[in-house]
Amino acid sequence: MKTRYLPRLLAITIIMMFTLGSIFTGQAAAKTYTFKIDTFWGPEFHATKNSVLPCLDVIEKESDGRIQFNIFYAQSLAQAREGYDAAAMGLLDIYFFTGPNYETGNMLRGAIFSLPFSLPMGKDNVKAACRIMETVYNDQVIQEIDSNIVVLGWGVLSEYRFMTVEKVETLEDIRGMTLRSSGGYHDDIIKSVGASPESMSPGDIYEALEKGILDGVFHTYAAEYGWGTYEPMNYATDMGIATFPYYTVMNKRKFDRLPNDLKTLLQENFKSSAPETGFSYYNDENEHFKDMGIEQVTLSIDVKNEMLEATMPVWKKWIEKCEERNIDWKAIIKPLEAAWTANNLEPKGWINLTK
Repeated sequence: MKTRYLPRLLAITIIMMFTLGSIFTGQAAAKTYTFKIDTFWGPEFHATKNSVLPCLDVIEKESDGRIQFNIFYAQSLAQAREGYDAAAMGLLDIYFFTGPNYETGNMLRGAIFSLPFSLPMGKDNVKAACRIMETVYNDQVIQEIDSNIVVLGWGVLSEYRFMTVEKVETLEDIRGMTLRSSGGYHDDIIKSVGASPESMSPGDIYEALEKGILDGVFHTYAAEYGWGTYEPMNYATDMGIATFPYYTVMNKRKFDRLPNDLKTLLQENFKSSAPETGFSYYNDENEHFKDMGIEQVTLSIDVKNEMLEATMPVWKKWIEKCEERNIDWKAIIKPLEAAWTANNLEPKGWINLTK
């Protein structure tokens, strides 16, 4: 009897060994990668809910669970000026880096994105702004990026405008005011119109406005609504002068260890989802602007042209810094101009600097 069943038992054993081997091989092929990602938005902020989380969800699903994210909100893992270095050192894996503005001393090529009118503004131009950033990045900015960093995508927020306690209808109205600034070249934009920039955390803005320490802010409607700092302010100009650009960056060592299909998955999704951040800012502003009780002041064409001219010295300061470091600033403006033209847009003001 035993001899009769031996061939059958042997066949079953071989099938089981093959099946188990296939399972173990499949498990090895389905290695899971968990990445620490830090954002500068809180978990309930509109950009988090409408842009970041949907993107991460798509990546996790399209990777069949091979990529997972451990999310840290509101710069809880690294502060804005520390996140880039933290990503380069591998202390975190993915970061929404606002370096084009915050690292103006170290990243002069990327700082061009924070200069007045360097990027097109308005909801209809969000995708174009991201494409323009990508073009200039690949042509010039990549030279100054840490070798331990990979840039996965390029994004912008909505327009930075003057929001004030007192009404601003002319350049003379804004001269002498003290305005909260996010730093970098936004400081120089505020100075260019005769006002004084003041660096201040969001938690201190409301009281500073009430006490007259601040006369207003240079910021987005969406951020002021989200922070709840809009109540002491009464007016906002209809003229956006700059935006806040950012890169989605990743530790290169972690990126290089990924299979090619997962590398592509990260790059394609972070790149395609980046405009959703800008759309989220603009949509939030449209939804809540009336709730803020702020009057939007429509500036005359003459005043807008005066503000455009007034801010051009910010570009000249950037040029001077480039020349001090032997950086060919014209080589940076050239792809910027070409990218505007490729997107059927007409550059403002700064285009005359190369002529």
